[in-house]
Amino acid sequence: MVMSRKYGKTFVLTLLACLCAGCICIDDTPQSSISIQAIQTREFDCSYKVAFASVVSVFHDLGYSIKTSDRKSGIITAQSTISLSKRPLIETMLGEEGDISHMSYTVADVQVEEMSDGKCCVRVSFVRHWKDVRSTGAFSEESKHVIDPEHYKDFFAKVDKNIFVKQNIKN
Repeated sequence: MVMSRKYGKTFVLTLLACLCAGCICIDDTPQSSISIQAIQTREFDCSYKVAFASVVSVFHDLGYSIKTSDRKSGIITAQSTISLSKRPLIETMLGEEGDISHMSYTVADVQVEEMSDGKCCVRVSFVRHWKDVRSTGAFSEESKHVIDPEHYKDFFAKVDKNIFVKQNIKN
């Protein structure tokens, strides 16, 4: 192996080890499916009914609309409100004028599973969507999975808190 003068041997070996293990992203290459699953999944000490209801409650608290919900399969799909903004379109090379509308929203897909030991497993996946629409009618769209661990930690902290409240409130 020929070493570049710019990088030392330790750096190159570390880089190769990380690439083989799938622990870093280069050029927007996604993380390994196992590392993404670890970010997106949590176990809770509660009944299936409480976990399912808590996830739905948290989405309502966050301003999401429940698009689909099937208690039997444990699947929930929720969508955030759509954020819309307009800005002037300036493209002098193409001679276009007018406005461009920018829309963005997030879709969450959840699976709630009952475990054999009285626990429940919740896996959630957030996908961010953007759409730009020109006054001429032309548009562009983009979607990207949210893989920021903090986003998932915040969501699961809210679910955990909701589960605690549901388990400790007596009617």
